[in-house]
Amino acid sequence: MSRELNIVVFGSTGMLGSDLIELFNYEKDIHVRGYVHRECDISDMSDVENVLGNTGNSITHCINCSAFTDVDACESNPDRAYKVNAFGPKNLAEVCFKEQIHLTHISTDYVFEGLKKEPYLEQDETTPLSVYGRTKLEGEGPVRALGNKGLVIRTAWLYGKHRKNFVDTIHSKLDLGVDVKTVDDQFGSPTYTMDLSNAIIQLVIGNKSGLFHVVNSGSCSWYQFALKIAEFTKLKEKHLIPISMNDLERKANRPKYSVLSTNRLDRTLPEPIRSWENGLYQYLLETKRVYEF
Repeated sequence: MSRELNIVVFGSTGMLGSDLIELFNYEKDIHVRGYVHRECDISDMSDVENVLGNTGNSITHCINCSAFTDVDACESNPDRAYKVNAFGPKNLAEVCFKEQIHLTHISTDYVFEGLKKEPYLEQDETTPLSVYGRTKLEGEGPVRALGNKGLVIRTAWLYGKHRKNFVDTIHSKLDLGVDVKTVDDQFGSPTYTMDLSNAIIQLVIGNKSGLFHVVNSGSCSWYQFALKIAEFTKLKEKHLIPISMNDLERKANRPKYSVLSTNRLDRTLPEPIRSWENGLYQYLLETKRVYEF
């Protein structure tokens, strides 16, 4: 790396943003500053300009982890969803273009319809089923329009140490001996935010651009994910009850199959991203749900 990097992370105390800040602090010649919503509302152009504008090229990179991610709440609050997920990235892209700042934006597997039978490639057609998916897809466009200064990363099924998540919920309920109904006909790629953060950092430091799918490799249903949690933590699988997506009355439609191919990522990074099973085991180890002696 030939020069120091000065990086701004929006959504810096979220599940992904927290891990990014932590890992960036281990990197030499990188200075990182995080912003939360109350410090900078990315849907407010004046806020964005106050942070990124007229900085004299002192800021080299910006990473947007801010999003309205409650899929069902997006259906009930489409205006808020568009404001945060679509207009926010547009504001960032406009200011980053003027200031020649490299912009990385985090998107989602929910841009796909879910009818494919094999992992989705970056160039596959997007047909989102929900307000969440449509707003996230709209947010991708202005970032990709930045050319070699724009990087969009689609990811999926996140869990990590800085927010309650599916793994924590399943583990706590199984630990209490409570029956848990879990969907067995929706398939994706569970992704540990530390693994995602590590890949993002490598792509950002390398000034990569365009569109990348970044998830832990492999796939499973939510039920199979829960079974693996039970297996690793030696809790009773009998409390896991498989159900269909149709058994749940949810406002938003979800893709039944949204597994993302990491072929492009694997060709770009020096090492392929690890499997979802290995990522899960590492998370359970780090959060002291399993022990190695």
